[in-house]
Amino acid sequence: MSDPIHIKDDGSSILTIQSVEHHPKAGKQFMIREKQKPHRIITLSFGDLVLMDEQLPAHGWLWKCVKQFGWYGFQNVVSGTYLGHNDKKKIRATMGHHQPWEYFMTERHEDGGYVLLTIHDKELWQVAISNDGQSLVEKKAEEGAGTAWDFVEII
Repeated sequence: MSDPIHIKDDGSSILTIQSVEHHPKAGKQFMIREKQKPHRIITLSFGDLVLMDEQLPAHGWLWKCVKQFGWYGFQNVVSGTYLGHNDKKKIRATMGHHQPWEYFMTERHEDGGYVLLTIHDKELWQVAISNDGQSLVEKKAEEGAGTAWDFVEII
């Protein structure tokens, strides 16, 4: 579940409401944000895939989920490009098609949220935040757990 929201109802008690946790669904639009604090958001800014602390109006933080041959794809609604990976293990969003290097699947993370997995040759590699915190990279499972992501559905 996502972080709880506390609401004081009549001054005598506090209600705790758990927000709904969403998973990717084809045809829906999502903000993809880091499950753990600081809750950075996967965003396109001037064509570069970056992690931002907030939703800025002119930046591409909204992703449409598509499905093809059982694989998810995440298309940026501003640029029309898909999340994918290159031969340098970096995640980017530069292509306007949903080919195997833009294929993803999700797996439940043990601490909540979902790990994004991408096909790399004959293996599934995890999407993680780079060591410098500036970009997204592919990692083998043995190299450390992938980042847990929340898929916040935008209606």
